[in-house]
Amino acid sequence: MKKLKDISLQITEEEYRNDGFMHYSTLQTYERLGFHSIPTLFDKKESESLIFGSVVDTLMTDAPDEFEKQYLVADLDVDTTSVLIKATKGLFNIYNSTYTSLEEIPSETLLAVLDEINYGRGWKTDTRIDKLKKAGSEYYRLMYLAKGKTIISSETHNNALACVRALHESPATKKLFAVDNPFEPEIERCYQIKFRNTFEGVTYTIMADLVFVDHKRKIIIPCDLKTSSHYEDEFYKSFVEWRYDLQARLYANLIKAAIENDDYFKDFKMLNYHFIVVNKKTLTPLVWEFPDTYNMNTLYYGKDNQLIFRHPFEIGKELNAYLKNTPSVPNGINLAKPNNLNEFLMKI
Repeated sequence: MKKLKDISLQITEEEYRNDGFMHYSTLQTYERLGFHSIPTLFDKKESESLIFGSVVDTLMTDAPDEFEKQYLVADLDVDTTSVLIKATKGLFNIYNSTYTSLEEIPSETLLAVLDEINYGRGWKTDTRIDKLKKAGSEYYRLMYLAKGKTIISSETHNNALACVRALHESPATKKLFAVDNPFEPEIERCYQIKFRNTFEGVTYTIMADLVFVDHKRKIIIPCDLKTSSHYEDEFYKSFVEWRYDLQARLYANLIKAAIENDDYFKDFKMLNYHFIVVNKKTLTPLVWEFPDTYNMNTLYYGKDNQLIFRHPFEIGKELNAYLKNTPSVPNGINLAKPNNLNEFLMKI
C-alpha cells in the first residue's frame, strides 16, 4: 500500500521555514495588514500565543524526543513579553559568543540598548541599568544554558500537556489523533507533512499538522490543529481574524494537486478542510469543517457580505508582483494626479 508520505515533499521543518517560497503565514499577514507590511513580511514572528501553539503541535504531532530538542522548561518569575526581556533577548543574540552573563556586558552597551527602546530616559543611568539586570540576568543565563532551545515556563508546559490530554480523550478528536493500530493498516496519519507546487508562476510550500488518510474508503482529510484564544465554540471569530480560509484553500489545493498526479491516489476523494480547535482554559476540543475549501472564487461572508475573502492564489500573484517590482505605492494609487477619496471610502 502506497503512503501519502511517499509523494510528499521530503524536507526538514527548518528547510521549509527558510525555503523562500510563499507560505500561508506570508499570504495571511499581507492580506490582513496590506501593502505597507511587505518590508517586514519575512521577519521572524514571536508571541506567547505562537509559542504555546508550537508547543502543543510538537507534543501532539512530532516524534517523542522532538520536544526535548526544541524546548527548555523552567520556573520563570518574569514576564517574557516585557520590554526588558525583549531587550535581553536582543543582547543575547548579539553577545552570547562573547559574554556568558548579562553582568559581563559593558554598561555603555546596556545603556545604548535602553536608549534604543526608550526605557526610563528620565531616570538615573545606574537605576536604568540595574532594572535591566534585575529583570534579565536570570533569563540571559537560561538562554545560554538552553543552547538555542526555546525557553518556556512550567505553566506553559502544563497547559500544553492538558490540551494534549483533552485532544486524545475527547470523542470529537481522539480518533484523528489515535496511535496507529496494526489492525487498521488502512489508516494513515501524516503529521507535519509537506507539499510544494507552482500555480500561475508562483511557488507555494505548505506543512500540514495532520492529513488523515483512509486507504480502504479512499478518502483524505486535511486538518490543522489550532490552540485558539477564543472558546472552541467561538472559533469562527479566530477564523475571520487570522484568515484561516487562506490556509484551508491553499493547503487543500496543494495536496489535491499532488494526489491527482499520482496513479495510486488519483481516485481518492479530498474532503473539506478540518480545523481541530482547543482552548487551554475550557479544554473542550471541537472540529470545524470549512465547506468552501475548494471554492476558487472570492468568498463573501457576513450579514451584508462585508467580509471579502480573496483566494490565496489571487493574493499570491499580487504579492509576488509587488516583491519583484517593488513599487512605492500599491495598485490603484495614482502618483501623477489626485486620488478620489470616495472610491476608497466606499471600500471600508
